[in-house]
Amino acid sequence: MGLTGTILAATIRLRRVETGWIQQRTVVASDLTAAIATLDAADDATYSVAWIDCVARGSTLGRSLVFLGEHASRAELRGGAEHTPFPAASEPRLTVPFELPNIAFNRLGRGRVQRGLFPSRRTQGQRSVSGRHPGRTSSRSTA
Repeated sequence: MGLTGTILAATIRLRRVETGWIQQRTVVASDLTAAIATLDAADDATYSVAWIDCVARGSTLGRSLVFLGEHASRAELRGGAEHTPFPAASEPRLTVPFELPNIAFNRLGRGRVQRGLFPSRRTQGQRSVSGRHPGRTSSRSTA
């Protein structure tokens, strides 16, 4: 049971895709207004999601990483991926504990997480092709 209540029936529509890879674009938004504008501008994206920093303060409140994705065609695959258009799902290499320790949420821990996600030299519009199936966490690779 979730926010929508109890789901009694569901219908899904499948889409034929050329490969199991996703062409990902990451946009760094400086605040919540920029994140919403980015999502509005990318309304035609097949996949879109934003990681929003709700604990930032001042002018950086709501800074975000907006991830946009499209199914990659065979012609877009590179680095050996062209030989495996539908890669087998693999077990995650890194797992996160279900409950993070409180230190992750204090000022020191939060600052380290934010510096990792928002480094000062990150470029906007990074493009990558991820070897994960839609719905799985993708590995970061840049082109």
